[in-house]
Amino acid sequence: MNEEEINRHKAEIREHGDICIRAKWTMDGSRTLLEAAAKLRNEAEWLEDLAGAGFELNGSIQDDYGFVGHPDVEPPQDDDEQDEVDPAGPLRLN
Repeated sequence: MNEEEINRHKAEIREHGDICIRAKWTMDGSRTLLEAAAKLRNEAEWLEDLAGAGFELNGSIQDDYGFVGHPDVEPPQDDDEQDEVDPAGPLRLN
């Protein structure tokens, strides 16, 4: 995985909070066991590349959904946090 790919994945986390990974369609289109194995290997190599670049699962994979983050990347704030009201009230211009 090159630096550009790493930065693209980090940008996705900054924008969306995580990277969603699934295995559901990994072998789709395979016509032989060897093709299926190659597709699984390719996916495994990508996951190993992510791990090697410091990415981590944000918990265990459940029902084929895994969520990946990076310890150096802050996900976006929740809408609730962004919409906090200033206790002093709105700014007034006189």
